[in-house]
Amino acid sequence: MTKILTANKVMTMARERGYVTVEPLNVVKPSIYQLQDGTIISASINLNHLMSNKESDHGFNVNYNIIISCFVEEKYRKPDLFDPNLVASAQSHVTERDMEFKTIQEKFTAYRLSNDIIMSIKPVMAEISKTSAYNEVGEPVYLASITPVIKAKPEE
Repeated sequence: MTKILTANKVMTMARERGYVTVEPLNVVKPSIYQLQDGTIISASINLNHLMSNKESDHGFNVNYNIIISCFVEEKYRKPDLFDPNLVASAQSHVTERDMEFKTIQEKFTAYRLSNDIIMSIKPVMAEISKTSAYNEVGEPVYLASITPVIKAKPEE
């Protein structure tokens, strides 16, 4: 018979296994950028957990996912050019490197950690490049270099 687990029990089990669990204190806030052709790039970071690592500079590793969305004007969409092989090898098909962009918004998202620390994290665009690839709905494929900026302080 399978044991039914609740979300609280899963988080307790994670902490017992040495993980620092996280609870968002607000809605994840994306960083937003605009390219010269009007394309909007949105980047969010979802903080998953921390794991103790004595060899790390800070004593732990941060586990997160970066989610990038691209909003392209319809006139730039080319669904007929979708090629899954080209998308898979997009890094080899860069047509424009280190594109200029305008920062619209960069904001921190705060998390309460199970070790009584408040950690805030925001994505910052370092570089963006355009490729000759198009995804299945015809949007150009961009390669983005996003750096997470992290700050932490004890909960007050």
